[in-house]
Formats: sequence, C-alpha cells, structure tokens
Amino acid sequence: MNLEKIFTERIDTNEINIENKTIDVNNCIVENWHISNKNSIIFTNCQFDGKEFVFYKNNGSKLIVYFRECVFNCDVKFNNCYFKALKFINTKKIKTLEITKSIRIEELYFKNTHDCRYKLEGDIIITNNKSIDQINISKINHHSGEFIFTNNDIKKNTTVPTKASSFAFFKKSSFNKADFSETKFSEEVNFDGMVLTNNKGHLNFENCTFGKSYFNETNFGNSAYFNGSIFNNDAHFISCQNIENTIADFSGCTIYKNINFSYSKFKSLIIKNVLFDNLVSFEETEFDNITFERIVFQKPAFFDGIKINNLKNCTRKTLRIIKLQLQKTENKIDYNNFKAFELDALNRELNKKDWKDKFVLWLNSKSSNHGLNWLQGITFTIIVGLVFYSIYFSFENFTQPFIINCESLNVFLIGYFKFLVPSYSSPIENGLSKWYLYIPFLIGKIFVTYGIYQTIVSFRKFKL
Repeated sequence: MNLEKIFTERIDTNEINIENKTIDVNNCIVENWHISNKNSIIFTNCQFDGKEFVFYKNNGSKLIVYFRECVFNCDVKFNNCYFKALKFINTKKIKTLEITKSIRIEELYFKNTHDCRYKLEGDIIITNNKSIDQINISKINHHSGEFIFTNNDIKKNTTVPTKASSFAFFKKSSFNKADFSETKFSEEVNFDGMVLTNNKGHLNFENCTFGKSYFNETNFGNSAYFNGSIFNNDAHFISCQNIENTIADFSGCTIYKNINFSYSKFKSLIIKNVLFDNLVSFEETEFDNITFERIVFQKPAFFDGIKINNLKNCTRKTLRIIKLQLQKTENKIDYNNFKAFELDALNRELNKKDWKDKFVLWLNSKSSNHGLNWLQGITFTIIVGLVFYSIYFSFENFTQPFIINCESLNVFLIGYFKFLVPSYSSPIENGLSKWYLYIPFLIGKIFVTYGIYQTIVSFRKFKL
C-alpha cells in the first residue's frame, strides 16, 4: 500500500484508520493539504518501508497522529509542525525518529505500556521544539544509537486557562548516549527509575531549567552533569545507585528550593559556585570522593550518615564545609568524625617546613584518632610507656647481670606500672642517680601523661 494513495483516497474524510498493513512511504511528504480536514490519523500494527516518512510544515492544530504497535524500516521525520497529539505506543522498531523545530505539540508520547519492552536501535532526536505541553517517553528500552532531547521548551499552554499543567515523564526508560541539555522543563519532570548507558563525556543535563523534578532511583551511568542548570522548585535525587561509575557535577547551578540526595551513591560528587537557598539533604549518602568549593548554605544542610570512601582525595575545604553543617544541625557524632578528617587533611596539606605542626597532628591521629578512640588512647599509653620505661630501666641496670627469671620479671613489671603513674618519682629504688637518666624518664612521663589525657578526651567525645 502506498502512503500517497492512502491520503488521496481519504481526502474527504476527517479520520484515517489503517490496521495491519505494509505501507510504502517512498516519494511521499505529508503536507498540509493531506491533513487540513483531519481530526485523527491512526496506524495500528503497520509496517512502514522505504527511505523517509516525512511530515513537513503541517498545521493540524486539532489533529491526533497515532502509531500503535508499528514497525518503521525507514526514517521518520516531523519538521516545523503543529499537532494536538503525536503518539507512538509500543513501537516495535524504528530506524530514526526526528521531531525538530515544531511550533507546538500539545501531547507528545513515545512510550510502552505494561511490560511491553521492545529493544529500539537507532537515533531518537527531539530537538529545538518551541512548545510541547505534555511529553511522555516512559518504559522505553533504547538499546543503541543516540537519544537527543535538547533545546526544547516544555511549558503550559497559557492561552487555554483550563489546560492541565505541563509535565514530562521519562520514568523507567533506558536511553543510550542520552543528552537532555539546554531544555526547559517548566512545571514538572519525572525521571524516576531511568537508566542511562554509554554516556561518557556527555554533558547530559547542562544548562537545563527545572520546575519540580524527580530523579529517584535513577542510574545516570558514567555522568550526571547538571552544570549551569536552574532548579526553580524542589528536586529529588533519592536512592540513585551507581557508585562504580557515576560522576555527578552540579557546579554553577542555581537552586531556589529544596534538594534531596538522601540514600544515593555516586562515584564522585562535585559542587562548586552554588548558593543553596533552601534545605539540602545528603543523609545516608555514599561517595568515593566529594568536592565542595565556594558554596553557601542559606538554610541547614543535613549530612547525617554520609560515607566517603576515599577521604584522602577530599580537600580540607570540603571536609570543613561538611563539618560546619553537621555542627549547625547538632549532629555531634558525625561532627567529631569530620573534625578528625579535616585535621588529617590539614596534615597532608602542610609542607615539610611546618614539621612541628605535622608532628603534633600525626601524634594526635596515632594516639587516639584526634580524641575519638579511647581504646587507641590506652594502647598508645601502654606502648609508649613500655618503650621509654625499657630505655630508662636499661640505663639504670646496665651494670647488673642480664638474668630473666620470675623475680627479675616481677621487678620490671612493678616498676613499669609505677612508671605509668604520672608522678615525678622514680619507680626504681635509688633511681635517677645520673643526669642522663632524666632524659628517657621525663620524655616518657610526658608521653604517658599525654596518652592518658587523650584517653580521657576520647571518653568525653559524646559530650554536648
């Protein structure tokens, strides 16, 4: 069946309904005169063969074009059109789909229903469309090729007061090499459960504008680049799970409302030059590394239960920002941990000329993890005390014969336990008879006292 013949034979009818046909689309461009009086064009379980199936400069403002369970062995192109609805439901195969420079499409659907999940190969290009009221691209399994959805404007038709709010659905779809950059999602967009594949290097959400947005349980693949995007309403990134690959970058974003990353796992999170006007949540998140630079939180940011696997890759500025927010939200436990992380980062950043500060920070870390581990404090005290007491004991008794038995061991241990008592007196009778004996004795006492202090501090780490 020839496509030109279909429109010619039904020139006077306002509805076209074709089922179970193989249609040759060669040498046919659907023009305005083909559709000027049509209310609906419906193809069900049809196969389209040829090179191109083209709708060009069509103005069917009341027209619904509907393809259901169809196979396209050709390129399908819509250029500079205006439709009431354009719908592709349960598409079995498509070579290339292009929807470009449309004046207006009130409803654009390209979706699967229920568990119908045909693998689609080829490019899907929806770009530079001036106005789409509602779009639903859900449950699509885009297996190869590119999915380009750029420079589109999804917005409500203000000329129709009763018109429902604009929305965009991409729920539970899988897209290969996806790009959504430079698009305006004015009211609500839902990407819940979306999977992106082979998108390394794509700035896939760069310079977008979002109303209320949902990215819950999304797998962004290699990259989630939101650089320069604007969030005008609440944004939800809850339970996004791909710690092996995803690099998420929100640098230069404008965020006016609440944003929630709770329970998400990314390989890397980068946020630079951002002002958060409202609440932010990073509760129970996990990252291999995280970078914060020049960011401001106008309201509390919640970091309860955050986990960073490679702390050595984090800058001191990043760790300090998290620490300060934990302090503001009165999270004493995580605050203490990030205080220790910050001090370790400071130690890594200091130069060799700052050896005195580096030594103190190293000692604090090894003695009790900056006052967090009382068991480490006790262990440090016992080991340091044993080392310096052994030196002191050897100096005091180097003229005596070296004999190991129960009596000599008893004398050594009694003296050792006395040495652990932070007092001046020698644990050995008639000790400190030579000036050089004071060197290991006094240094040992200093470190024993220091270890005891660190142990006490560690016991008080939960003090509010």
